[in-house]
Amino acid sequence: MQNIILSILTAVLLIPNLLAITFAIEDWPLTPAPMFAHYVDSTTPRYRFVFNGELADNTQKSLGFYSAGANWSLMRYFFKYVYGATPSGGVFAIFESDSADAFSNRLGKFFKSFSIEVEKRETVRLKHIELWLESLSEDNLTHEKKLVGIFDCTTSKFTKSQD
Repeated sequence: MQNIILSILTAVLLIPNLLAITFAIEDWPLTPAPMFAHYVDSTTPRYRFVFNGELADNTQKSLGFYSAGANWSLMRYFFKYVYGATPSGGVFAIFESDSADAFSNRLGKFFKSFSIEVEKRETVRLKHIELWLESLSEDNLTHEKKLVGIFDCTTSKFTKSQD
């Protein structure tokens, strides 16, 4: 009897997971971390955001890993809750009816708070913050860079790049 109960319990736990693997189901509880539920190899494109600030004295300062937690926590927050993604059905698809104006306003709000915090912690004065998207090579070096837009700290406006 004990073997039967153990077999049933094992089947109840394993069968849903086997189905999730077979049919590529990326949803809780079958996978608790959808961002790690897909296969990544050397052909999978990888990207990172970079924040570069220009100070009042015209010097440049990298702000990309300016975070209270681990160096990636700010970027995860930025991608999930601010930048977002447009394909429906993804875990980051929270801006389904997005527009260029809504995107610029959302980034403007984020960078206004971000710039205030950077100026307070670093005791510097920022003129603007550039948002870059970099594609990475296999060895994590920058392969290509694209300017997404610039946040003007004096007007508190984010302007999307025309490119």
